[in-house]
Amino acid sequence: MLMHVKSVVRLFVACLLMTLTSSAGPVSINRYPPASNGYRDILTVGNQVWGLTSSGAIQIIALDQPNQVDNSRHLVADAFSKDTHNNVILLKGTKVSVLPNGEDVGKREQEINRTAAHSAFGILSDRQGNLFTITTAGIGAASSGKVYFPKKSPNSQINLQSTWGKPAAYFIDSADRIWVGFGYGEWGGNVFVFDTQEKQFLAPDFGEFRIELNPIKSIFEANSTVYLTCGLHHFTASGCIVGFTNLQARFLLQSEAARDSADGKFFVKSGEYIGPGAFNASNQCLYFYSQNGIFRGPAQSDLSRLANWEKVVQPKLHWTNGQRDAVGSPMNVLKIAFTADNTLVFLSQNDGIGLFDGRALRMID
Repeated sequence: MLMHVKSVVRLFVACLLMTLTSSAGPVSINRYPPASNGYRDILTVGNQVWGLTSSGAIQIIALDQPNQVDNSRHLVADAFSKDTHNNVILLKGTKVSVLPNGEDVGKREQEINRTAAHSAFGILSDRQGNLFTITTAGIGAASSGKVYFPKKSPNSQINLQSTWGKPAAYFIDSADRIWVGFGYGEWGGNVFVFDTQEKQFLAPDFGEFRIELNPIKSIFEANSTVYLTCGLHHFTASGCIVGFTNLQARFLLQSEAARDSADGKFFVKSGEYIGPGAFNASNQCLYFYSQNGIFRGPAQSDLSRLANWEKVVQPKLHWTNGQRDAVGSPMNVLKIAFTADNTLVFLSQNDGIGLFDGRALRMID
């Protein structure tokens, strides 16, 4: 009986994978030799793409030579980011290196407090150059070492004690507020907002947005509005994009599974399994990825209907099964960014880094 149940579960998960992959059409792809260890984060610096590997090495890809991965500078990091002055910030242990425009010329180095560096997933800088770390125990002030942890979870299903685990996304906005988002599968998500000037957590107004149902996939800003993208694959797929203006939430796009029928047969039509999003300041468009491709829409237009979004590319990527907190596939695209010349860059879970220049898609393994 147990073997029969396991077989049914495997068959069901395989069907879920088919619902995600069947709609993904082919696109022109040029594939290059793999870089070592795979990538866990990306950063765009001018017309370069910096890839942080699982071993901590940084591989630099120049768009004019995408088949050559440069690691001659021997850069390493536990985490990296870019500030508003286009400085690249590298964190390795307690050592922070600040590279103006990503160059070694003018590089500044400093040691940060060991407590703030412990178990750090990310590092961010405010407009004044003050550094903050994202750790398992909260948000760390790099100079003092004090770690700030929220007293309450917006998601009532999640009981926080002294740690919050690894976030799905983190971001510092133009008002120097740090946003940290989490995904818990069928138990939804969480988002915390920290005021770096007042050194306190803020309470955003979620309105009709139910954090208990929406795992966070990415956080970004467009014209003073901070956006969260959310997606869930649990038996079926759904997703949404929510904008926060003055810490008040409003839905930009909602996509739910729907009951439908064809030829008299009842079936459930999947929604968009929304992954990461981004804002391109050059064309003033918002972007998001789902199982059906990468979409964009003008930030100032009505984007409440999927029909108002334009599909720009439909990469054929691999999906894997198995999530610890939901019955379905984990999101297979983790981040979207843009280079100075507007090349769209995305980090996939299974297929490396994608580069789309508006004509052809190139994958860097």
